Amino acid sequence: MIVLLMGPPSCGKTTQAAHIMEQHGLPALDFAQVLAAATATPKSGAAVEAKGLIATGERLPEALAIEILKERLDEGDCAKGFSLEGIPVNMEQAALLDGMLARKGLGVDAAIYLDVQDQEWHDLYEPLLGWYMSSGKLATLNSNMYLDEVKECVSDILKAAHAAAALPP
Repeated sequence: MIVLLMGPPSCGKTTQAAHIMEQHGLPALDFAQVLAAATATPKSGAAVEAKGLIATGERLPEALAIEILKERLDEGDCAKGFSLEGIPVNMEQAALLDGMLARKGLGVDAAIYLDVQDQEWHDLYEPLLGWYMSSGKLATLNSNMYLDEVKECVSDILKAAHAAAALPP
């Protein structure tokens, strides 16, 4: 199962990723940490290129970001799925991510937007929300609820995604 966690900083993505790992055994990937690990000791051309761009303060091209993520997914611990935060943050990344996953015979099972009722962030994510809503994968949660309520909602979303994909629990 592949679960995307989206939302503004401090909305609870990392907390929910830990909950998903604990309850469902899915590794929690934070793209910032994936990128930091890849560029700390680069082992691929993509990681070397990314390290060079970061050193000069340049923005990573979207395709390079997805390639770095692909290399992380190839490590093997994500074979049964993972949760992912920090990417995609725009439509180009979403399309590239979906394409990369499709080439691996995979796809996003659930995209969870942790909403903090901030219009500026909602506007930023609006295209992505529409993208995942159109595929029936989007669930929006009010992350201002009590933590246990959010966890329960996330668990319910994952149960529904399991059932929709006919995946073993």
